[in-house]
Amino acid sequence: MRTPLVIASAVLALQIGAAPAQANQEQIVAEIDAIVAKLDGGEIDENQAIEALREAIPRPGNFPTRVVEYVVPSGAGGGSDTYARMIGHDAARIMGRSIAYNNMGGGGGQIALAYAVNQEPDGYTVYGTWAAQIIQCAVGGYQHCVATEMVPVIQNQGATEAFFVRGDSPFETWDDLIGYARENPGRIRVAGAGAMGDDELNVAYINNELDLRIAYFPFDEPGQRFGALLGGHVEVLYGTIGTVLDLIRDEQIRPVLLVTNEGSPEIDAFVPGGGTVPGAHDVGLEFPITRFRGIWTVPGTDPEIVDYLHNVLYASSQLPRYRNYEREAMMHLTRGYRNTEEFGAYSNRVIENLRPVLKELGYIE
Repeated sequence: MRTPLVIASAVLALQIGAAPAQANQEQIVAEIDAIVAKLDGGEIDENQAIEALREAIPRPGNFPTRVVEYVVPSGAGGGSDTYARMIGHDAARIMGRSIAYNNMGGGGGQIALAYAVNQEPDGYTVYGTWAAQIIQCAVGGYQHCVATEMVPVIQNQGATEAFFVRGDSPFETWDDLIGYARENPGRIRVAGAGAMGDDELNVAYINNELDLRIAYFPFDEPGQRFGALLGGHVEVLYGTIGTVLDLIRDEQIRPVLLVTNEGSPEIDAFVPGGGTVPGAHDVGLEFPITRFRGIWTVPGTDPEIVDYLHNVLYASSQLPRYRNYEREAMMHLTRGYRNTEEFGAYSNRVIENLRPVLKELGYIE
């Protein structure tokens, strides 16, 4: 939590129309938050907020003077593409320059990454990632690794996944489920999205951590996963909350554990019947990887430009358009923000945490 002194300093800086000298990311974030609070409180309108953000965010020289390219490592219309365009909309307004979206699908992001790493380190190329590309770094053998070959800018989205059981399941709690799994090895089956994803890796982590034999079954299509749970072919579904809202509302399924560090009061209020859905730390777990989306830039980019990109993208993530997008997709349940330093450190920590799990599954030696 930021201290009142920091916030007061930020407000003072706004009043005089300039950011503090040599302000760091935390100070600028405090200033951005103060502006957004004024917008939310009706003291200023959105156009005034954009102008205030331009004043508050230090600009490195005259950057940018032209269009910024956002490399999206997937086709148009998918989750990563939607994220890019939502975060980019108000970022472009703050910068006063357009953002061009370059969709380059294929190779699990490797085609786009191969392109991005070879661009000029001038700040005019940014690259979006999701958790699977960090898994590639841990597995090794890929042409490129984003965590070692690109510069982190910001993480904006965090995990909104959970373990679900059927509404009429005898397992009322996560502890009930784990107790049964311990007494009946191999009898608990989990449906997930595919092989070598965060779902399979986190199930393997649970098995290793708790000495269990929970079985993992990958399905290509969401409908297949949902059908497997509802039809009784598996006991548990590992899925994203936003994709199963109707099933939760209809009480066909219910979450028993969030794949986040802490529980979320917002999901507790959303789930019928009341009660509390625990997070990983609540049950003594720390999953080696959770889903996220974030943005990187080309190695060698001036740190002042990296800071500027971070600050602009953070500001965009706090404005109504982006926040409404996250809320509609139930991505607001956890705070997914990590600043430049935190995002880089987290990505490298995930790589190290995944290696023993990947080895146990036979993906690496």
